Amino acid sequence: MCLLIWIVFSGERCSPWVSLCFVFLITYDSTVIKGLILFSPEAGMSPPTPAFMEQLTSTSPATHSAVRFTREALDTTGSFHYSTGYTVPKNGVYVFFWNMEAYNNPLTSVLVVNKRPYGSTVTDGRATHYDSGSNVVVLRLRANDIINIVQSSSADGDQTIISGYMLYE
Repeated sequence: MCLLIWIVFSGERCSPWVSLCFVFLITYDSTVIKGLILFSPEAGMSPPTPAFMEQLTSTSPATHSAVRFTREALDTTGSFHYSTGYTVPKNGVYVFFWNMEAYNNPLTSVLVVNKRPYGSTVTDGRATHYDSGSNVVVLRLRANDIINIVQSSSADGDQTIISGYMLYE
């Protein structure tokens, strides 16, 4: 099964045809999720707003460490790196959402900026086998700040995600 989603926004700064187009191709059978943002510099548009979404595809092996997300769904500025997390590309106010899935264990997660905590989730999969916890934070950040999710125990895949975008400069 495959789902293709087109979202098109038009604006006064751009041509009347297309100002910003998000294209998402989601295939459930091969577990591939991709996102692409197209923009038109000729039409007066600036480069895309920083935005990303990453997903864990299997159980995370480490505890008390940063989650190593393994599938990129969207990264408009190439700022998310598997080994280091998200590096803020420019100064601004950012929104981050994350969801952590636990399987047969309690799990706490913390969003950290430069190793300083800013929000957390708590979930316990022991009673229902699977459980998840989510949170949203809005932060003023500087270019080159590093964002990670640190977990207390093993997180399960597929529903464990992080996403973020710059709200304004």
